[in-house]
Amino acid sequence: MSKLVPHIEFDENNIPINLDFGDSYYSKSGGLDETLEVFIKACNLHEKFTTQKNIIIGETGFGTGLNFLVVWQEWQKHRSKNAILHFYTFEKFLMPKEVAEQALSKWPQLNEEIQKLLNKWPIATSGLQRIWLDEQTALNIIIGDANETMQKQNFKADAWFLDGFAPRSNPDFWNDNIFSQIARLIKSDGKIGTYSVAKLVRDGLENASFEYRKCEGFGTKRERLEAWPKATIANETTKSPTKIAIIGGGIAGAALCHAIQKRGVEIEIFDNDIKGEYKASNNPRGLVMPRIDKLDIPEARLFKLAYLYAMRELENFENNGFDKTIINEYAKSKRDIEKYKTFKLQNPIDDALLQIEDEYLIHNAAMVYPSQLCEKLRATSPIINADIKSINFDGEKWHLLDENQFEHIADIVILANGNGINKLLFDALPISGRMGQVSISKQKYCEDNIPRAASGYSIPYQDGFLFGATFEVCELSKPVQITTQANQENIRILSEFLPNLAKNIDENELEARSSMRVVSDDMRPIAGPIYNENKLFALGALGSRGFSLALILAEMIACEIFQEPIPFEDEIRNLVSPHRFFNAK
Repeated sequence: MSKLVPHIEFDENNIPINLDFGDSYYSKSGGLDETLEVFIKACNLHEKFTTQKNIIIGETGFGTGLNFLVVWQEWQKHRSKNAILHFYTFEKFLMPKEVAEQALSKWPQLNEEIQKLLNKWPIATSGLQRIWLDEQTALNIIIGDANETMQKQNFKADAWFLDGFAPRSNPDFWNDNIFSQIARLIKSDGKIGTYSVAKLVRDGLENASFEYRKCEGFGTKRERLEAWPKATIANETTKSPTKIAIIGGGIAGAALCHAIQKRGVEIEIFDNDIKGEYKASNNPRGLVMPRIDKLDIPEARLFKLAYLYAMRELENFENNGFDKTIINEYAKSKRDIEKYKTFKLQNPIDDALLQIEDEYLIHNAAMVYPSQLCEKLRATSPIINADIKSINFDGEKWHLLDENQFEHIADIVILANGNGINKLLFDALPISGRMGQVSISKQKYCEDNIPRAASGYSIPYQDGFLFGATFEVCELSKPVQITTQANQENIRILSEFLPNLAKNIDENELEARSSMRVVSDDMRPIAGPIYNENKLFALGALGSRGFSLALILAEMIACEIFQEPIPFEDEIRNLVSPHRFFNAK
């Protein structure tokens, strides 16, 4: 499979033309005005923006991103406080960023939005990427064949923009499968707007149980269509929480704060290790890097999408706990390199995500200062120094008792307290501990100051470097301790990929820090509601990739609480759900 890049030329009016489909990306009569008339006005979005708290829009064909940019600008004018817009768009051939920049230069009135979008332009890799453009606006772009990717989505849109290339040039897209998926992914009072009145479109909508009407067209088009579901059923609404308690102040708890703050709800964090003496989230320095698997399976997609999401969300704290870098990851053998090359050919991945050299992979990555970054993610949410001993639900509220028998009350509780997560669940989760020790050397690091990884990793730190980490199986109740044996193991692992650096290390000059990591029996994270109860959630078992996984899993939990679409497909959600353990019993 070749990389899915569109073949584009610009005409004399600087309008991009897709040569594969022989069609322009927007109307030659004016793309911005077309979006306002054919989509926003047709779907009554201005009214919805002012009367609804949250809005979901679906779109076929992201193209230059113009429709999204116009919607985003109008949304900013009319939205209410703490309201969230989720814009879902399906695109098979992602336009390169520099081509989009040229195409969008026609619209100076959108310049502020254009620059922000270009700064976070999607990566050309398959799957769903959620990109927050501001605290109330999320672009969800799903790259791949919509005939396949739509089936994996599970949201209900207030509006759909049917804006793929014209049916005459792209008949494989305008088919019964697409129309039936749109019927599944629309609210009963949702609206559809499209520029096309082709018989293929009218028949497809009618067969999918939509009614439609022809309306006056835009520009040179005589007519356009508006459509809506034939059956109208009142949409269910549920009461949103007003106060959420998070138990645990490490990266899991901090990521939850970051996600929930967007929804404008009061948060209290309880932590019995505020100084970070034991938690892995207080290591001196850490890494955010992708896990590139050889097979394109749901677990591999989870780690890929989590990495992309974390990099975009954390770049808001650049030079303030988060420093972008590249990392050289050494393969175990030449055979592994060949497997990665085969994987990249079969599953097109942008070079920004993965480049392959003779002996190692090059990733975009980031170095993080964990305690500083956790503080930034928590923002203004108060952190309470308390050890919660019990939680009880009275049918409406949670009652949390701390070590001093002081009671705290919340609508929802989220357990994010690392190795203590099972104490309040009566050991319901199959989790275990991994003692992780990092070693710190004052010896001079590599001249290029680039982090390296293989079985372990090395990162520049202060005037020397940090390396490790061990991953020793142990009981969760085992006291955290620093050992000479762990330092020796770190040196041994370092010698596998940086032998010249490792051989000059003096064990006696090493400093070290040890902390407890938590893993589940199947080595996958745990995120979601406990016991089918949407008032109690857990986020944990992040293993050694807490800063890569926590942000997207926290976003998933926030979406489940506030009944928004989650940031990936249900098959990935099922991989991390606590129910996988309970249902198996």
